[in-house]
Amino acid sequence: MNKYKATLAFSLLSLCACGDDDINVHLTEIQSAKELQVITCNSGNRGDYVYVKDENIEYECDGYEWVAKEEPSSSSKGKSSSDSKSNESSSSGKTSSSDSDEESSSSETRYSSSSYYYYEEDYSSSSRPTRDDFLNPDISYGEFTDSRDGQTYKTVVIGYQKWMAQNLNYETDSSYCHFCKDVGRCYSWQDALTACPAGYHLPDSAEFKELLEMSMGKQYAKYYLLSKVEWGYSDLYGFSLPTAYSYRDGEFGGASEYGIELWGSDSSTYDDHTTGLTLYISKDSDYGSRISHVITRYAFPVRCINDTIQPYGYLGEYGELTDERDGNVYKTVDIGDQTWMAENLRYNLSDTPRETDSKIGFYYEYWYQAIDTLENVCKGGYICGLAPDAFPRQGVCPKGWHLPTKDEFETLLNYVQENGDIYKDLRSIKEWPYRHYGTDIFGFGANATYERANRDQNDAVSYWSVSEYNESDAWALTLHADTTMIERMPKNGRYAMNIRCLMDK
Repeated sequence: MNKYKATLAFSLLSLCACGDDDINVHLTEIQSAKELQVITCNSGNRGDYVYVKDENIEYECDGYEWVAKEEPSSSSKGKSSSDSKSNESSSSGKTSSSDSDEESSSSETRYSSSSYYYYEEDYSSSSRPTRDDFLNPDISYGEFTDSRDGQTYKTVVIGYQKWMAQNLNYETDSSYCHFCKDVGRCYSWQDALTACPAGYHLPDSAEFKELLEMSMGKQYAKYYLLSKVEWGYSDLYGFSLPTAYSYRDGEFGGASEYGIELWGSDSSTYDDHTTGLTLYISKDSDYGSRISHVITRYAFPVRCINDTIQPYGYLGEYGELTDERDGNVYKTVDIGDQTWMAENLRYNLSDTPRETDSKIGFYYEYWYQAIDTLENVCKGGYICGLAPDAFPRQGVCPKGWHLPTKDEFETLLNYVQENGDIYKDLRSIKEWPYRHYGTDIFGFGANATYERANRDQNDAVSYWSVSEYNESDAWALTLHADTTMIERMPKNGRYAMNIRCLMDK
């Protein structure tokens, strides 16, 4: 394995509003360069100095990042053709992949005052992960061959998107190579815009946002997108991002132990400088991953996305049910040996006409209304007496369908758990709070219909069962933002809940 000895001089690029152009020099003392992470450097404090005691070095804010004013002694430096941009041909200006993929057998120490942090690496070619080592062996990948140079890439489908599962390695005039055979090239933003092969493109901000949302948001993206190898995370989607390298102004910037930055296609202007869109996947849960803009003097890796929207969600066929009582039409779906309504019941128990959103259906305030008994709480204009007393209990369900028992809900959950993800696969794709989207693989299409955790938006749905827990509570299936469970719920109307009917056998 590579051994890293890094003295951190990481800089956060704060793209905020600017002050005036006067430079007011301030000197701050800190113990270690790691503390530079939380000290802002932008045009507002350009020219400020920070003295790092552990290193006996001053850093100056150049308006974008903290730059060391003193480099380590020249005896500590050792550059080779694999440090930065590969040996270049004066006629073509292109990098040489054959040179750059070769690794020195000796141990060399490299420093760059303009890098994310001072970087020292002990090279050992026999222990470096290869290109395919970064992939998740539990994922079934597709494959794509770039007709321009014959290189082959693994691909992976995440939601509606098909991504290259390996960093682009196509050589351009302003691409840089450091172990590029294994981790791909770094590109200037201008080259990145046109580097992807036909049928693929550089992602925009909306596509990056969709990827983050499907990865449960900025705090959890690392578990879905970073490779198991070297990063140590689960790589649940097989996106398999490898070790991150970068360049600045053509000079090798080292590897960041904190995350990986990818170029996107959008641009903006900050302080008369062009900035390019980036997606930063961070291993820091508190700071989180983010979509932002970075000055284009950097070179970062590229992940290309397919031009075609991928089919997603339930790919089977729905059945259809027409409720003879009111003419409402519902989709139905087979899940294991059960046939469920794939929409919430919209049968109106009140003698007053009511409209409802088809995504939500009607709320049934009392358990007694759901099971439809004559002797309990049939009041306020509600119609009762539609169902027989014996099980299966039709309740308010259409003829030939019934209100599920606790055991029937357990059968549903057991099937999903054995064949998919019990947390995500019963949920609809979008009708949930950010980072709680579902996959709807089984076509059940559960939408969040009420607010349970003070999120200012719906974040849960609960479905009545016919089964009682005791005199005051009944069992219900609940999908909350963070859980899927069968729980006790009060019968007395504290929670108005939805109904999913199950077909009689």
